[in-house]
Amino acid sequence: MYRFLVEVVMSSLSKESKAQLDRAVAEFRAEGPVCVTLQKLNAFLEQTHSIEATSAQRLRWLAIALENDRFEQGWDGLRAIYQAAAQADPADPWVLHSWGLSASRWVESKDIRDEERLEALADEAERVLHAALELAPKDSRIAHTLGLLYYNRPAPKEDPEAYHSRAIAWFTRALDWDPGDVLARLYLAHCFHDLKDWPRAIAEYEKVDRARLARQLPAWRAVKCREQLAHCHAYAGHTDEAVRLFSAFLDDAASWDEGQAEEYISDLDELVDAVTHKLDHAELLCRTRDLLNHLVKNPRLRWLEKRYQHLFDS
Repeated sequence: MYRFLVEVVMSSLSKESKAQLDRAVAEFRAEGPVCVTLQKLNAFLEQTHSIEATSAQRLRWLAIALENDRFEQGWDGLRAIYQAAAQADPADPWVLHSWGLSASRWVESKDIRDEERLEALADEAERVLHAALELAPKDSRIAHTLGLLYYNRPAPKEDPEAYHSRAIAWFTRALDWDPGDVLARLYLAHCFHDLKDWPRAIAEYEKVDRARLARQLPAWRAVKCREQLAHCHAYAGHTDEAVRLFSAFLDDAASWDEGQAEEYISDLDELVDAVTHKLDHAELLCRTRDLLNHLVKNPRLRWLEKRYQHLFDS
């Protein structure tokens, strides 16, 4: 969810340095599950020593590049790279930040089925993120990553809102430290949306800088934000405003070419839910069907037909 900062840093590398780093990562990866050894880590550092970055930074980039790979040692393998980076520079908060973020992403992936291991991994993410915050006090990026950890963490059955409350607290803290933290603002809105606190969800969605969101994150997030705001208005009973926002959304969607549609659509859940369950608006429902019929002509968007089969059947 939050790799654009690394991409910005790496974009400052020369083409030669970037190519050198890519070769070293590919050699470290090799074939089959990634195996992490001290010898391979030292070889990676030797191969990349001419890149103008610290050993800790280069090892951090290696860990991020391999985050979605399969490791012989499982999470222990990826952790070993972060541990080496942290040992190389114990004062670098961004090594710990990326470590915590990778751990939280592994929790979200659900590839680990053992609940005790998942809890341990989530606890590890929390621990290293707090350590990062000690090195970089009041950094909103670390604070909102803690918010994301709680937002995506499976809630205890006995207290389903426990982690939502913690997520709200951390996103709010991130915004106190940096009111322009667009990801914190977006996810604070998501929290209230999930809790069906429509007035507060609307207030937070309206504060999201969608232009900045589109620049910093995949474009679909800014598009989805529009849809989510309209959905909240629908459920808050603001029918006219919901219809206006959804109509404007559909106007824009009608002009997307195939490439834009693939880039802009993650799903249309909020639109479809509102027009089928909340808004009694025949024209909006008809336009939603027309949009879906248009989109599914693209083979790469045909999954929409199965997802919203009830609209195609009606």
